[in-house]
Amino acid sequence: MAWAGTDPRPKATDYPVHVHAARAEIGAEYLSRTISEAGASYYTGIYLVVEVALYPDKGVTLPVSSGDFQLRINGKKVPLIAQTPGIVAASIRNPDWDSVPRGPVAGVGVGGADILIGGRQPVERFPGDPQTTRAPRPPRAPDEREKVPQDRGEVALRLALPQVEAETGVSGLVYFAYKSKLNDIRRLELLYEGPAGRQVLVLR
Repeated sequence: MAWAGTDPRPKATDYPVHVHAARAEIGAEYLSRTISEAGASYYTGIYLVVEVALYPDKGVTLPVSSGDFQLRINGKKVPLIAQTPGIVAASIRNPDWDSVPRGPVAGVGVGGADILIGGRQPVERFPGDPQTTRAPRPPRAPDEREKVPQDRGEVALRLALPQVEAETGVSGLVYFAYKSKLNDIRRLELLYEGPAGRQVLVLR
């Protein structure tokens, strides 16, 4: 899926935090662990989300990439690097992906059901243990009353900062893996080092 990004605001100063780099204006907003689209919000698991926007100076064509951003938490020397949207999408579609030990994993479709091959298989602790692997349920006709939830992974991909050559404002979400509690964050700095120069945006 192509990364469409978000709709950039008219100017960088419309974001809570904004700076002027050597070749562009940069705006940013810290969104905690949520992404929003069409009035709905979705939880991103371990990923902190920052919406960023770049506005190239007049006459400048600016390469844009999420890899130009890092996130420094509480002044630590080693900042967090931006995660690729594909990794983020896979992780939030499968909440246990980052916590369950596993070997090589492959998925196959059988009769409309997804079966996982490889990885760690749970051991039955007692007869009828609900945590053990069971055969897939047979397919059934969908209930018209059921609402199909929006695919959070798809939303995360679609809203990600696109990799483009920008001549006008472009914006999107950048993701950073952080497994600790949000309450542990006292200071949050977004670091930019790329074609537009080098800047630090203090998010909180």
